[in-house]
Amino acid sequence: MVAENKQNKTNQILRKVKVLLLKLLLTFLIVFLFFAFHAEAGFHAVTDTVPLYVLDEELFTDTLDIGPEFAVTADVFLIDEDAIPSFSEVLDQFVIPFPGKVISKYGMRKGRMHTGTDIKLQLGDTVVAAYQGIVTRATSYYGYGKLVVINHFHGLETYYSHLSNILVNAGDTVYTGQVIGLGGRTGRATGTHLHFEIRENGRAYNPELVYDFDAGRIRPEIYGKEMLAQLAQKPKVTPKNNVIDMKDAPSEYVVKSGDSLWLIARRFQVTVNELCELNNLTNQSILKIGAVLRIF
Repeated sequence: MVAENKQNKTNQILRKVKVLLLKLLLTFLIVFLFFAFHAEAGFHAVTDTVPLYVLDEELFTDTLDIGPEFAVTADVFLIDEDAIPSFSEVLDQFVIPFPGKVISKYGMRKGRMHTGTDIKLQLGDTVVAAYQGIVTRATSYYGYGKLVVINHFHGLETYYSHLSNILVNAGDTVYTGQVIGLGGRTGRATGTHLHFEIRENGRAYNPELVYDFDAGRIRPEIYGKEMLAQLAQKPKVTPKNNVIDMKDAPSEYVVKSGDSLWLIARRFQVTVNELCELNNLTNQSILKIGAVLRIF
């Protein structure tokens, strides 16, 4: 009888141990799946149709990764359509979000596009809105860290990420030069800096098409333009008649199997050095299929 009671107690202990181990295993799987999901998630918004993928310390575009959506209901900041300034007038009124040194440019990096310009700042430095608009996002978001997104006229958007503190809310109407946050290094960032993007209809463009960061001013090339895509092209001199001709080819090219820098340069009548300079590459860089290269 004593032996039987002892065996029953042993069995009960073993059952409790098994239950505990199962709970621990289940908890581990839940935590693992949670972090795996967040590590792979991108960023897709109603007003931002280009999904983003966060790799290492920087932000890149990747059409394979799409994350959750967000939408913001807010009042428009100008009701009279006749009062809306032209595209070039809007860009002419843009201000630099922070007058710091550019430490990382827009372009190819590690086979992916770095979709913005990184500006050096110190923790707590004030970051301002590049132009008036409606805040469509003001929260932490994966590798962006604390992020503010502002929607402007003509399909333009500006992104401000790695902030230490956000001073606006989604749905707010902000004015040009209004302080929207403080500099930091939240999210996946190496060093304290502002990751700044300009987008048109969801597509990221090089902020240096609009800004001369060194001179602290807007580039004169914006005048008379109706879209950023026009700024992304450059005039070419034809060898036959030595006249200026704006090439009809797209300003960007998606790398395909068998491509090389030499072949792409020859196809678009540019030099390899030009391609390297535009995309932060070297002559020895290995191109990744699906990567997007700036051509002009």
